Amino acid sequence: VSFHPNLCVEESNNQIHSEIILLVDCSGSMGGNPMNTVKELLQKLLRSLPSTCFFNIVDFGSSVRNLWKDSQRYCDNTLRHASKSVDTKEADLGGTELLAPLKQILGKPTIK
Repeated sequence: VSFHPNLCVEESNNQIHSEIILLVDCSGSMGGNPMNTVKELLQKLLRSLPSTCFFNIVDFGSSVRNLWKDSQRYCDNTLRHASKSVDTKEADLGGTELLAPLKQILGKPTIK
């Protein structure tokens, strides 16, 4: 599978107009090779994000787990922290319940 996101960033008056939320299935069914594949993809995606964006990682299963409460500006420190978080991801969140994380993500105000 190839995934080539078109991550365009609009900048005007030094304001950031790009927020990227990576939604990750960490339900029990993702154990083993599927989770290893997800982790590999996430590492590539993290290094492909626009340097001017804000980003966050939201894991879901029977519950929701956010890397940060609010999206963070992409920089060396946040990239390093996110990368370490990806390395430790496991299929440990029970069932596959997608509605709660979608409501959470879509219910937050956007970065302006």
